[in-house]
Amino acid sequence: MLVVEPKPRLRKRIIKFIKKHKISVIIVSLAFLIFGIVLYFYVFKNRSGVTPFVKKETPTPTPKLVRAPLSGVMVTEDRAKRKPIAVSIENHTASRPQSGLNKASLVYEALAEGGITRFLAFFQENDVFEIGPVRSARPYFLDWLSEFDALFAHCGGSVDALDLIVPYGIKDLDEFRWGTQGYWRDSSRYAPHNLYTSTEKLYEIAKKAGYKTTALILGYSFKEDLEKSKRPEESNITIGFNYPYNVSYKYDPKTNYYLRSVAGASHTDRITDEQIKAKNIVVIFMPTSYGYTKKGEQAVFMETIGSGEALVFFDGTFTHGTWKKDSRTSRTKFLDSKGEEIKFNAGTTWIEVVPPNTKIVY
Repeated sequence: MLVVEPKPRLRKRIIKFIKKHKISVIIVSLAFLIFGIVLYFYVFKNRSGVTPFVKKETPTPTPKLVRAPLSGVMVTEDRAKRKPIAVSIENHTASRPQSGLNKASLVYEALAEGGITRFLAFFQENDVFEIGPVRSARPYFLDWLSEFDALFAHCGGSVDALDLIVPYGIKDLDEFRWGTQGYWRDSSRYAPHNLYTSTEKLYEIAKKAGYKTTALILGYSFKEDLEKSKRPEESNITIGFNYPYNVSYKYDPKTNYYLRSVAGASHTDRITDEQIKAKNIVVIFMPTSYGYTKKGEQAVFMETIGSGEALVFFDGTFTHGTWKKDSRTSRTKFLDSKGEEIKFNAGTTWIEVVPPNTKIVY
């Protein structure tokens, strides 16, 4: 038979239970209360169109890339506006292997005295921690670096070159003035073939000298590399400087680079031991004469302003064209048979300046 307990007795048992388990009851009650509040805000409030606050991650903006004016490689706008540094680097046999040439945006190679060639290397978008060995200035170097109003790093120079630096308004970073603030000597080599610098040190002393380190540069025109399937399997170039300064370039169709050799051996970088390479090779035939400076020093004279024959190599092919420079501060242009400016591949360009009738094999 079912017995129904009277309600008053049940109430007493409930009260007795609550008194005995007071703390547990309070905890459970609070838990239900908190759950109810949370449920109210996240469900009922959302039904009213109120969205709970969620912290969003701010995405890092992708920097805009533009072509560097000298090399054409894609860089940030800040790097494209960085004022180039032109460094006079020697090519005496005791100076090899040199440091930093593989990181240059543009390199001129031209005769100095005694049949020895010398480099004028331009650095812009890359940070290079060792460049050298640094040597002295020549007048024709001033004409080429004036095209980009570049900062000029060198160690002294011929009297003719030094006398032109101030009248030309060259941004001069001569080691004779700046010493160890911008340069150092490497004790593992003997002087004068052991003077080095870096882009960091050169920009630092440029600021101390009051020179601007940014500029809007009007550079070369560029194009895309030729497709792999259309590249020739082989292409070699030989520049007829006298031994041990004779130069050759071997084309690599896989990378579309020209690999440089000097005196019959791979021309490598001192730090990385990598073979020096270029995307474009330009040979310009320039009127050249030999004589003496006002102090009676041997000198090479070049007619940098004017025009003449040029050979332009890229993609394993060549274009027979013309070089043209209208004034000291105007950029040297390389024109095809139609008079249109030749577009380079993006990457380092080497400009080989040779006297007329120099033997070039290609």
